[in-house]
Amino acid sequence: VAEGVTDPGIFGSQFQVNFEPEFLNAEEGSFVSGPAMSPVVVAVASVDNGAGLASWAASRQGDVDNVSGDVVLATLTLEAMAPTEPPEGATTPITLTEVKLGHKGGIDVPIAGLQGLEVIIRDDGTIPGKGDIVGTVTVEGRGEDQQAGHSVQANGTSEFEEFTNEVGFFF
Repeated sequence: VAEGVTDPGIFGSQFQVNFEPEFLNAEEGSFVSGPAMSPVVVAVASVDNGAGLASWAASRQGDVDNVSGDVVLATLTLEAMAPTEPPEGATTPITLTEVKLGHKGGIDVPIAGLQGLEVIIRDDGTIPGKGDIVGTVTVEGRGEDQQAGHSVQANGTSEFEEFTNEVGFFF
């Protein structure tokens, strides 16, 4: 999600999602464009679970305006492969790299405040293959005690939504 995009807005995006394949795998075919970007041409939507890398590059298509506000650029579904515990509190990161946004005509959009996740995958022992995901979201440029209120959603729905506390922790 690109949050708080102001005029002149964005027309295209590219980025990589990095994860540890020992603990997480990206579901094939789950990397899709957000509805606000429609109509869109997806140039790259690839997953390399062996390398723990999902790559994305897409642009709006045709004579349409840039988009602004809170824009869902794309969604990706990750599946837990193994618990990160023990040891107690071990985490696995999900990070964004190679992030680029552009206005219509290929003009770069400045980027600030990238968010990554540090998640703990627990085997709760109740349902085979299911467990808890907990972690910490840290927004660049905010103090350690100013991380409250970030939304963390499972499967992109508010049905499974949690919000971070003042230090960015969610459970």
